Amino acid sequence: MWRLFLSQLNALFLSAPHQSLNRLVSMWRVFMQASEFWDNRYSKGKKDSNSRVEMPDLNNPILQRALGHFGSIENKTVIDLGCGRGASTLFFAYYGVNVISVDFSNVAIANLSKYCKDNDVRNVTPMKMPAQEISKLGKVDFIFGSMILHHIEPFDEFVRFLRNVIKPGGKGFFWENNDEIKH
Repeated sequence: MWRLFLSQLNALFLSAPHQSLNRLVSMWRVFMQASEFWDNRYSKGKKDSNSRVEMPDLNNPILQRALGHFGSIENKTVIDLGCGRGASTLFFAYYGVNVISVDFSNVAIANLSKYCKDNDVRNVTPMKMPAQEISKLGKVDFIFGSMILHHIEPFDEFVRFLRNVIKPGGKGFFWENNDEIKH
């Protein structure tokens, strides 16, 4: 979190030094509020569906569509960006993919780590990190994200990182909410 904050701060000072202090305070509040929000959301325990880590329905149409989009997944690696409670992570792990589960929430990562340890899930690597730092993970075959893109700023910077992380021939699959879609 600090590295991301400092890189954005540096860009801000270079672009508009006279407005930097107010923007610095504003950016810090956003980072802290986001971290606190997600940690709170995932800290309610197993009784709360937003906190509970569990295997998803293997027939989930969104996850099945992502699986079909990726194609052959054997011996491949996927980043589950904004993994949250870990449902998509566990789905891909079930099919033998090596999953790097990334989330901004310490609590989400701790919950998923505990679940994987308790259930002997060995092909999942949970990592606490902001989306803008995924380039540190090296090249991967696939990136999956569910309801994450609208949280990422600056988005144009993230897209550059995204392009550098996906191997040639690799694919991304992002599922976002859209109130215009009719079910």
